[in-house]
Amino acid sequence: MRPPALAERPARNALCAVSLLGMLARGVPAAALPVPEPVAFTVERYVVEGENPLSPQDTESILSAHRGPKHGLDELTAAAKALEAALRARGFVLYRVYLPPQTIDQGTVVLKVKGMTIGSVSVSGNRYFSEQNVRRAVPPLIVGTTPSMLRVASALSLANDHPSRHISLNLKESRKPDTVDAELEVKDRKPWTVFSNFSNIGTPDIGRSRLSLGFQHTNLVGFDDAVTAIYTTSPENTSAVKQFGLNYRVPIYRLGGTAAFYYAHSDVNSGRIESVFDVSGAGDFYGLSYGQYLPKIANWRHQLGFGIEDRDFTNDVSFLGTPIGSNVRSRPINLRYDGEWRGEKFSGQFNLAYVRNLHGGANNNAASYARSRTGASRDWDLVRYGANVSYVLPRGFETRGFFEGQYAGEPLISGETFGVGGVSSVRGFEERGVTGDNGERLTFELWSPALPHGFRVLGFVDGARVERESPLPGEPGGDTIASSGLGLRWQWRENVACAFDYGHEFLAANERAAGGIKWHVNLLVRY
Repeated sequence: MRPPALAERPARNALCAVSLLGMLARGVPAAALPVPEPVAFTVERYVVEGENPLSPQDTESILSAHRGPKHGLDELTAAAKALEAALRARGFVLYRVYLPPQTIDQGTVVLKVKGMTIGSVSVSGNRYFSEQNVRRAVPPLIVGTTPSMLRVASALSLANDHPSRHISLNLKESRKPDTVDAELEVKDRKPWTVFSNFSNIGTPDIGRSRLSLGFQHTNLVGFDDAVTAIYTTSPENTSAVKQFGLNYRVPIYRLGGTAAFYYAHSDVNSGRIESVFDVSGAGDFYGLSYGQYLPKIANWRHQLGFGIEDRDFTNDVSFLGTPIGSNVRSRPINLRYDGEWRGEKFSGQFNLAYVRNLHGGANNNAASYARSRTGASRDWDLVRYGANVSYVLPRGFETRGFFEGQYAGEPLISGETFGVGGVSSVRGFEERGVTGDNGERLTFELWSPALPHGFRVLGFVDGARVERESPLPGEPGGDTIASSGLGLRWQWRENVACAFDYGHEFLAANERAAGGIKWHVNLLVRY
């Protein structure tokens, strides 16, 4: 029997032509024509030719279900459609699968894969960022290639982390055959800003108020690198409060990650330098980190990060003019996982980090740790974790929840303890007023819809617990604190943002943990 010959047809629009052996040419009446039997054959294997981006193993796994006895070309078309669907599911939406003309010999069927290439890339709408800068942010879009749209989507997601620029991609049919044109539409604003921040996160002894002045540039040398510099003091006591922070961040688009460096100096033991640096002790602090974005899973965007810090804590406590404080240093490395889910009404984030101290540097030794705290070891390690969720309710109401925690299982130096209390933790209490080696914090908020003139109101309940490992005689083994209250938010354009919170303490484990500040005020102005 002669092997069946197949006419060329793509996976979507295949046509089957069957010879009727010239019966119509001999004038046989149509009513007398016998019904043709489907062409029967057996498929032993598939050979995929062309630009197949899938591995041989993945291709074989997809097509293995389409081997065996076949009756007609529709069953071969199903195999081509299955391979094309698999390509699309993996982000290769610019690829097509065809069934070329062939004679099935020894059970072998040939499929061809053809990719549509990028014909041109254009940029529009950019005012502050150059065309070269925008195209550099989406490296998979190269003229003459067929990119994976999953890689393109990942690149756009990283590029749109930029605070001063947003890029949208449009693909349209090109005049050239088998090509598409890519258009990058940009919405941007000036990359630099000067800002000031006023808050009352201080303490009564050196001044409640804090005033920060800062500068940020989000495209310093043209590579979307962002630098932020902040100086903070207290208008009531400028000589006692001096905090400085410098942060540099640069995306590495070809790797799909971000590198960052920071330096901070503080003369006070706690506080927050704007929204960039959290301070857990006086001293000098350096850090270097890299975060690698992982392939996106549905709406789940996630990354794996690695970092190292050097934290030199200074203790200037003295008694009758004699220093009794002990300086101590930590040099922790951390491995961190972050994930984020964004939906129409629900969004959430999760993070998990393992932290371990390295040896090296002055005051990073057993003697310094023993002087800093009884039982503390320089070989400490711990786990930090956190999550937050938000859900949009009917009529514009919104619920938000926040959770974070730390577990060490051993005594830590004070700068590495888990601190709770304050505007970003348990409102109604002092900043880091309560600390422990282990602890958790939980917050629930209910937000109103957007009100006229940029206002929103909210109600909240905050709570936290901490545990101290190996407490000294007379020292509590832990604390539990909680508060509830109301908040007001107001924003004018992107220039002014105000936050007012009133926290009422309703649970404090002991007098030392009793709440202090009831009102929390924060005013941010961008120029």
